[in-house]
Amino acid sequence: MAEPTDSRPQASSGGSPQGKIDGPPAGAVAPRLVLCWGWAIDAASQHGPGISSVQVGLDGVPRGTATYGLPRYDVADVYGAACLASGWQFALDLDDVPPGQHRLAVTARSAVSGQATTYEQTIMVAPAAAAPVWRRDVLFISGCPGASQRYRCEHAAEQVRLMGRTADVAEHGQVDLAAALERYRLFILHRVQDGEDVAWFVAQARQRGRAVLYDVDDLVFDVAAVPSIAQVEQLSEREQAQFRDCVERMGRALDRCDGALVTTEPLRERVDGRLGSGCAHVAPNVVSQSMLRQAQAALVDHGACPAADDGAVPVRVGYFSGTPTHDRDLHAAVDGLLWALETFPTLHFVTVGPVAVDDRFARFGERVEQWPLHEWSHLPAALAAVDVNIAPLEGASSFTDAKSSIKFLEAALVGVPTIASPRADFRRVIQPGVTGCLADSAVDWRDALGHLVASADVRQSMGQAARVDVLKHHTTAAQASALWAHLGQLG
Repeated sequence: MAEPTDSRPQASSGGSPQGKIDGPPAGAVAPRLVLCWGWAIDAASQHGPGISSVQVGLDGVPRGTATYGLPRYDVADVYGAACLASGWQFALDLDDVPPGQHRLAVTARSAVSGQATTYEQTIMVAPAAAAPVWRRDVLFISGCPGASQRYRCEHAAEQVRLMGRTADVAEHGQVDLAAALERYRLFILHRVQDGEDVAWFVAQARQRGRAVLYDVDDLVFDVAAVPSIAQVEQLSEREQAQFRDCVERMGRALDRCDGALVTTEPLRERVDGRLGSGCAHVAPNVVSQSMLRQAQAALVDHGACPAADDGAVPVRVGYFSGTPTHDRDLHAAVDGLLWALETFPTLHFVTVGPVAVDDRFARFGERVEQWPLHEWSHLPAALAAVDVNIAPLEGASSFTDAKSSIKFLEAALVGVPTIASPRADFRRVIQPGVTGCLADSAVDWRDALGHLVASADVRQSMGQAARVDVLKHHTTAAQASALWAHLGQLG
């Protein structure tokens, strides 16, 4: 199919469909299950993209009808908003296809004229892999690389291995799903968006008696909850539409699965309300063995002893933001921070990562510091360089109440006390006044900041208590048996 041109073709009567096969790339070596995808339109259509069906064939043999109507913003940019729903997808099972070169054909039929256009390209089918003589236990398939994948897949896989079992992690789109079906006993889809390949995979797993769970660590699977996500307001209209589409597709993938792993109790209640009581299991976020080593190295480098409480050494309160979407979270603590800066001349407020501070902070000059975003392996060193960590979340909503307590865990590893908004998971892990502080109102934030900034002894005691608690209760080793007790019943 042709690439979009710079302007939309003009036609007064029905014409031939046009579009493109985007994947797999021409000449690509295809696994047994290959996701074919692209776009198709009839530029003459006055109502929508103008395609009635998209058929997929291989070597002249029909293989099925593609799912049509997926959003393609790049096509809409060229041909207009009416062509947004012009994407198609098809999961092509090559199990019965011999190795070698084959001809993929996609036929798009116009809903305007009835004319059809067929587009072709070659694919290479690899020789079938030898059937595995043994199986592994769990495969985590992630649709969200980065920190979320690290906590929900890498750390969970470490827990499985600590129980003497086997586990692997792969990214969606880069794993041979058909081959995986023959090798693993249990599958966990982490933030994977629904598609033809996911539908095929879950159906095939079910036929084989293999369980497929969904893993989600935020309220990003329910379109009805999107209005509660304040950060969405910062997105453009197009970005909001794309975000809602991602949420809807994650919800559909969740609905296909046999159950779910979630990070917090509010998420469990939400998923149970969707799938049925008992379908969701809370597997809280925990810290890994590598995080423990990094934290220990940071403590050695920074020095475990607190600075002398002589009224001259700066006391740093740090707010760590991994993405540019947390400005409104910080607002929950602003009044308390401004009061503390006015009250304690040695107090420095440090923001780390992409966050915009209130203009009222400008009068404090160099006492307001902005540090760059740190790569995750360097985060313990940055946390060890502050004296108090804050984890504010904007006013209670279904989205913020579902948040996990990662910020407390990370700071506690280096003995830094945390003041957090009293959302469900922070209430679970923080013993107020002992391992941290909870603050909701401006007065709460003022009192908590005043209590910690005023005394190095209090900071030291609370930080060490938090560290002991995390090492005892919130590591992969501490939670491994609980996780496997649930997964082992399924695999």
